[in-house]
Amino acid sequence: IPQPDLWTKINTQCDEAYNNLLDRLQTEHKALRSLEKRCTREAINAGGLTEAKEKALEDARKARDKLLLNLTAAADCLQRTPPVLPGEEDIEDDDETTENKKQNSGGISLYSADASEKTNKGAG
Repeated sequence: IPQPDLWTKINTQCDEAYNNLLDRLQTEHKALRSLEKRCTREAINAGGLTEAKEKALEDARKARDKLLLNLTAAADCLQRTPPVLPGEEDIEDDDETTENKKQNSGGISLYSADASEKTNKGAG
């Protein structure tokens, strides 16, 4: 029968491995979301994706799904909370900052002479 000290070491190593895999899953998920957004933009602009890009996207999805499945099984074995991936709204796009998204979310902005005059009158 293993000694309690040995069980502590094993549990510590399992926890470290689980946390490392969890970090990897979150990183891959974020990269996949970014890739999906780029591919969506390219498909809209170019009318579709090349076979190579479609395959790369599908491979990335399969790798993430496989890692999620295995990590969920590990969480069950270690009696830990299963991993939860962030939704799209929780992930910032690499191409745009949050400030740019806020500024560009209103669609077309128009110059208004009335707004300019009110600003100038209020300053003086």
